[in-house]
Amino acid sequence: MYGKRVGMRNMILIATSNAGSSFIWEASKRGEKVSQLKDQLVNMIIKDRIYRPELLNRFDDIVLFEPLGIESLRKIARIMLDKLYWKLQKKGITLQITDELRCLFTKATIPNSAHALCAAQCNKRSKRRLQRKS
Repeated sequence: MYGKRVGMRNMILIATSNAGSSFIWEASKRGEKVSQLKDQLVNMIIKDRIYRPELLNRFDDIVLFEPLGIESLRKIARIMLDKLYWKLQKKGITLQITDELRCLFTKATIPNSAHALCAAQCNKRSKRRLQRKS
């Protein structure tokens, strides 16, 4: 026997997925409440064979999240640029963070496709691009 046996009676497992992100994005663009489309989304995920019904039936609940709005993206960009500023500062490189840079950084992730659902990850990619250029 490998490892230790653990009891799962009082365990909470949280699984995340981008399955159906394009469906969620399109619904959000139409102004629909994403949380009200759970049954449609689950049916689409099963129909498209993203996940099998046997797996989905093991979950007690499925929680859907609304795509990030522009204000949230701005806050994320501000936090990430501040982290980049201090990281570069330690290396003796000065980065001047202007409103224009913040706007440019945020625009790199502005919702124009289903990728807006992973805007924070896109912001990280933009930050890495900035780091490579400096």
